[in-house]
Amino acid sequence: MPSAAEVYLERMWLMMRRLFVGGGAPGASPVHVVLHGSSILPPGGVFDTPTEFPVSGNLYITLFFQYIESPAGSGGGFTFKIECSPFAADQTVFEDWFQTAIYESGDVESGLDTTSRVQREEIEYTSVGATVETFTYGPINIGGNIERMRVSVCESGDVANPGNLGLIAMLYPLG
Repeated sequence: MPSAAEVYLERMWLMMRRLFVGGGAPGASPVHVVLHGSSILPPGGVFDTPTEFPVSGNLYITLFFQYIESPAGSGGGFTFKIECSPFAADQTVFEDWFQTAIYESGDVESGLDTTSRVQREEIEYTSVGATVETFTYGPINIGGNIERMRVSVCESGDVANPGNLGLIAMLYPLG
């Protein structure tokens, strides 16, 4: 007979499996959104015009990237940034989009205040060859309190010969 701790751990494992594998809630199915159809990135290292998509009512999002380095160049790679909006529609009084940030905690010393750092974040991927390269980013916990998201992408490797990028988001609904 399993112990109470074993039963608890089994239940927690099943709950986490539902959240990360089978959708956010029991019986809920993840939703796929194509953010960047497989196409060549803009030349010159300029960020593309991102596809805005609603995420209200979702708990997590995972991004799926596919990158193909340009055959005309070498040293390809791309940079992406994630922006969120707490508003369902554009506002006239307040900024609409907020870029995700990275946080570094400061050193804690007894009797002294601590200074930590936060800065907007862009994430860079560098190609390892001219074949198809794929990876996932996430899951990102959006906690059901974000209304819209968008992901901007630019070639940051060989900007004269931009690569081909595909990007899909998978949303996991709340229960």
